[in-house]
Amino acid sequence: RDGDTALAIDLATGEHRPRRRIASDAVAAARAEPDLGARMAILVGADEPAGRFLRDLLTAEARYAVRVLEEVAPDGAALDRAMRAGFGRELGPLETWAVLTRAPAPPRAAPPPGGIDPVVLRRGPARLEGDADAAILELGDGLLGVELHGGLNLLRPPVQRLIRRAVELAGERYDGLVIGASGPDFSAGADLGPAAATAEAGDWDAIERALLGIQALMRAIRRCPAPVVAAPRGHTLGGGAEVCLAAARRQPLADVALGLPEALIGLIPAAGGVTALARRVAASAADPGADALPAFLARFREMARGRPSASAEEALSMGLLEPGDLVTADPERQWGDAARVARTLAEAGHRPPGDAPIPVLGRRGAAACAALTHDEVAAGRMTPHDRVVALELARVLAGGDVPAGTAVSEDHLMDLERESFLRLLGTEATRARIRHTLATGRPLRN
Repeated sequence: RDGDTALAIDLATGEHRPRRRIASDAVAAARAEPDLGARMAILVGADEPAGRFLRDLLTAEARYAVRVLEEVAPDGAALDRAMRAGFGRELGPLETWAVLTRAPAPPRAAPPPGGIDPVVLRRGPARLEGDADAAILELGDGLLGVELHGGLNLLRPPVQRLIRRAVELAGERYDGLVIGASGPDFSAGADLGPAAATAEAGDWDAIERALLGIQALMRAIRRCPAPVVAAPRGHTLGGGAEVCLAAARRQPLADVALGLPEALIGLIPAAGGVTALARRVAASAADPGADALPAFLARFREMARGRPSASAEEALSMGLLEPGDLVTADPERQWGDAARVARTLAEAGHRPPGDAPIPVLGRRGAAACAALTHDEVAAGRMTPHDRVVALELARVLAGGDVPAGTAVSEDHLMDLERESFLRLLGTEATRARIRHTLATGRPLRN
């Protein structure tokens, strides 16, 4: 690196130079393909540098795996499982070769004792319904599952409807529900593209209806009569994190990147995320004489910064996990571990939480954030629009323009979430951030 610039070695000269992106129609097409097999077929079938590179790489890897198989594993299924678990891959080298050559898929390596493999279940009679992005599965032992398998698992309306259907089914006839993913990431949250287009068209009623819909989904998860256990892994951001906050328990992987990064694109969480953290801030001051302000400011800073956790341990310190949430190290065990937690909660007589009012910090909390962000702008650590976003966030987390200690309802806080989200989306600075993020994949500091 040269400062913030990533360098690469120029193979012709042997010298470092700024890294360059290659133009690749195949890579662009593969990004838009949710199915892993189809995505790989696009890439390796392309007669261009990216395709030739991948063909050479994956062919060499498969040949090496076959050559060393007998000395490193009892069989090919075990080798593939080790590569998936140890390197976070979706397919092991032999499974990859089967996809590339269109050979019959080898049997997936059996998960560890007590494990659940949602991919195997999805291919059989356990699949109740679903589409290319998600499926409702019977996990056995009276439990239901929602398996997200659409790449980044964006919470598009069809996925929201399927999760809502699973929550209804679980409440009616199952003992518990697990919401998880089979790929490397749980969910990157909402799909920004349609929201940005709707905002540019000025259809604010449509945006509010969408917000009401996803808030209703989070309420349904939280109030489900059967315990809902979320199993976050990889990128679990925005709406994905809000699913986890709404669940009765969470069973994260140890290296989960859990966070609410909406501030980076000029927005605030508006699917119950701020409401959930306001509830946890209030719980931090449940003891007589305890002050909620330190927890309030900690949660405010983390959401205003927009950085996800680097681990489950850090997510706990950020208030996104709770002390009762257990952690799984092996991805192959996560579904089984989450199912056992759901079963335990059901046998303990799980009851959904009530609608108790939430004590908030009101004007005291908002004033503390106003002073804090004033200093951050003066020091150059925040841009003026960063502060606009942060003050909207503070307003919601504080419960609005009310005296400190006022107990407000969940509905009141969710109303504030929607109001602030719509107000920010109406600003040109926020829409510029969204356009830049959609075009480049990186946030804009304006």
